[in-house]
Amino acid sequence: MKGTLVSRFTPSLMKHEDLEEMLVQRHDLANELVESIRLSILKPIKQHHLLIGMRGIGKTHLVSLMYHRVSKMEDLREKVLIAWLREEEWGVTSFLDLLLRILRSLQREYPAKYNAKLFDRVESLYGELPDTAQQKAAELLKDFATDRTLLLLVENLDDLFEGLGDSGQQQFRDYLESYPFCTIFATSQHLFKGIDHKKAPFYDFFNRHYLEKLNLNQVVWLLKNIAKLEGNKELELLIQTPRGRSRIEAIHHLAGGNHRVYMIFAEFLTRDSLDRLVKPFLQTLDELTPYYQARMAWLSPQQRKIVEFLCDRRGAVMVKEIAQRCFMTHQTASSQLKQLSGMGYVTSESIGRESYYELQEVLMRFCMDVKKHRGEPISLIVDFLRLWYTKEELKQRLERLGVKFTPIGKELVDNSSEKSYLKYQLNRETLPPNAVIELEYLLRALQARETDDCEDSRVAACVREIENCREKKDYVSALNLANKLVGIRGKAGDWLEKARCLQNLERYDEALESFDRAIELDPNDLSALVLRGNLLYNLKRYDDALASFDRALELEANYQSIWALRSYVLDNLQRYDEALASFDRAIEQGANYEEMWLIRGNVLNNLKRYDEALESFDRVIELDANYKLAWRIRSNVLNNLKRYDEALDSVDRAIMIDPNDQSAWLLRGNVLYNLKRYDEALEAYDKTIEIDPNNHWYWGSRGEVLNNLKRYDEALEAYDKAIELDANYQLVWFLRGLLLDTLKRYEEALVSYDRAIELDSNYEWAWYSRGWVLRKLGRYEEALASYDKAIELGYQRSSVFFNRAIAILGLNRWDEGIAALDDAFPRLEPGDEAYAEDAALIICNLFINMHDIAISQTRITSLIAVYEKHKYLSILGQVIVGNIPLLMSEILSDKVARTWLELWQEPTSKYEEFQIPIRLLNAAVRYKETKGDRRVLLELPIEERNLLEPLVSA
Repeated sequence: MKGTLVSRFTPSLMKHEDLEEMLVQRHDLANELVESIRLSILKPIKQHHLLIGMRGIGKTHLVSLMYHRVSKMEDLREKVLIAWLREEEWGVTSFLDLLLRILRSLQREYPAKYNAKLFDRVESLYGELPDTAQQKAAELLKDFATDRTLLLLVENLDDLFEGLGDSGQQQFRDYLESYPFCTIFATSQHLFKGIDHKKAPFYDFFNRHYLEKLNLNQVVWLLKNIAKLEGNKELELLIQTPRGRSRIEAIHHLAGGNHRVYMIFAEFLTRDSLDRLVKPFLQTLDELTPYYQARMAWLSPQQRKIVEFLCDRRGAVMVKEIAQRCFMTHQTASSQLKQLSGMGYVTSESIGRESYYELQEVLMRFCMDVKKHRGEPISLIVDFLRLWYTKEELKQRLERLGVKFTPIGKELVDNSSEKSYLKYQLNRETLPPNAVIELEYLLRALQARETDDCEDSRVAACVREIENCREKKDYVSALNLANKLVGIRGKAGDWLEKARCLQNLERYDEALESFDRAIELDPNDLSALVLRGNLLYNLKRYDDALASFDRALELEANYQSIWALRSYVLDNLQRYDEALASFDRAIEQGANYEEMWLIRGNVLNNLKRYDEALESFDRVIELDANYKLAWRIRSNVLNNLKRYDEALDSVDRAIMIDPNDQSAWLLRGNVLYNLKRYDEALEAYDKTIEIDPNNHWYWGSRGEVLNNLKRYDEALEAYDKAIELDANYQLVWFLRGLLLDTLKRYEEALVSYDRAIELDSNYEWAWYSRGWVLRKLGRYEEALASYDKAIELGYQRSSVFFNRAIAILGLNRWDEGIAALDDAFPRLEPGDEAYAEDAALIICNLFINMHDIAISQTRITSLIAVYEKHKYLSILGQVIVGNIPLLMSEILSDKVARTWLELWQEPTSKYEEFQIPIRLLNAAVRYKETKGDRRVLLELPIEERNLLEPLVSA
């Protein structure tokens, strides 16, 4: 164990670093207070602060922190004096006494300066008359401060002001106003007349800070800090266990958020022996008893009666019951309770229209309870043990003493029947004295657990009010009540109620924490597991949701709703086979509601089991013929099955149910588009835009159908509108590129494709289309790179390989290009044919580059070989004929035309497929050379002449 001092009653004795380590809950408050004090020291306007809270709530801890933090600020060292009065300044009966106490505290803080400047002068005051001494003391304090600010730390300000009286308080206030060099940081257990009465000198003088009680999580942190400071490894380890958590909850239930109580009981947490637990516990309370006896003596007889009654009841009680039990009128009880509240003895809270009162200081109840003990088990200890040990632990301890229990209903009895409440077969005379005491305490604690006789009267009121708030959808008030319920009782059901309130307020992370706490308290709480799973599902944390539902099914395997919820989770995890099995299990258990069948249909649709999916959607419609979503999704499945007419009927039914269902109108447009009824599709898309003009999807669909109607300018406008609404609409950037390509606006098309690729660098279609445009622009190197990227990403259609070959040939890399062309032919999809346009591009390239006759001859030969190999020679023949108009241009000389003919005559001479094309080419060249001599054409058969004549005329 470390030698660190962790003081339960005097935090001012602790080191600064230990105080900082111990701080929980109030970090923000401490920082705000220090900053306010700092500004008061540095600036003329002074702020004064009062901490208000019950005994043991941590007021002295904060005062000590203020002292240490301010003392260590280098920039304030020469600008502040700190006077920390004793916690109990009993001898202060006048303003003079207060001045002398302040001077005495300065002597402790600054002994050298005090002795040099003040000691003799202060001593001389005791020879003066009181009025003269007071005047001189006030001057001495002001002169000693010089231009520095005096930080006055005062604890128990209520006691100090009571001693000062009205006259002393007024003199103190006058002094502060006349000489504003002082800032006060004070504490009090409660509001009191000296600051709360409108005519009091210090009314509205202090900034008030009400210190809140600790919640359970903050208690855990406090105890961890205590264990760490004291080097108590056993306690550190215990806190992390469920057993330790249960014990902390036991203390929390009794302590009611009071810091000091937790610090007192921290050392008991690791004790297992009842004797080692109870004796130190009682000894600690015995040491506190005189203080509380004195506090009781200060009260009037009626007030003592009320306090004694509240000690006996332990829980909060309504005014009506207090009046009845104390034999006083409701008015008298209310008046006395108001006074007790002002003095800090009791606290109240409202639930609905009723106010409930209980003792503010739990330690007072503890001490009073102990003093009433006259040979009977102390109810406080019984209550403590009820919470400290689990039901099973209590039974085990009793069984070790020889008690044998048999369960009957919800009660526990043994084999004997001669006792009244809990029976046991045991001879007391055979037990040592300590064991007899332990037996009595354990039996009482177990009985309390069985009958739950400690339930607070506020519980029923909270439950009623929560129901009322839920009906009104006032979830904020419901949450406040649920928090009270958790504080009063803290059972699994209370945490569950809090979680539901938080979920309704969309505070999902906090709701999840409350669900987890409910399940921690009761791992078999089916409702908590299901509601937790549902929340996780809504948060899209599907794996966690699945685990929660699976745990619930372990407890109740035939719970149809859980099987259905589990199916929804598996659907979102895309584990469709498991989802389907889960749906079917729900159906086996009797589940038969629309949403379940609907999502089951979706699962089957995702599994591409379309006919079964349709059966599920039909089942939905059978249950509810006006289930719009079922009709719409059914239409989508039929659309995927290319059963377009049925799909149209189904979506029309959805629109009949809801004419403003924009998704249905969009689907209707898609179905009509697939039916090539473009004008009607346009009407449907226009309807979606009428309903929602700011949906980029709708404008994109409108653009597509306008493109098919060849209304290109309108289509472009629609695409641009879609992009205006969503600049990252990737598909529309791509479609816009296709449209601009159609309009031969290649540079603009390239910009659109580049934007689509910027949004998705793996967009293979965009890479292919980009290559297409670049090839048309004659930028073959870039085109080739784009085609290669498309292929790398998985684009395997034959067109990309043909265009890749054309790009390579365009770069004059003939052998490589021919090899690529040879590779492209086998990639033609079944039923597809090679495009004459591809051959035309290759032959055009040959024509442009026929500078070297020998090379051109070789290239034509290799080209013919590839087309022959793949049985597409006829395509080359068609292209030769198709290029005749080019030869007839006046720009081209007769020699060029003759050379072109001769290049083809030799390589094609042995192929029947070229006989007519070469004869027509020959006639065309001769027709050109003879300047249009018609006799050349007349030499041809009429059918060939009819074919050639329009070509040479062009």
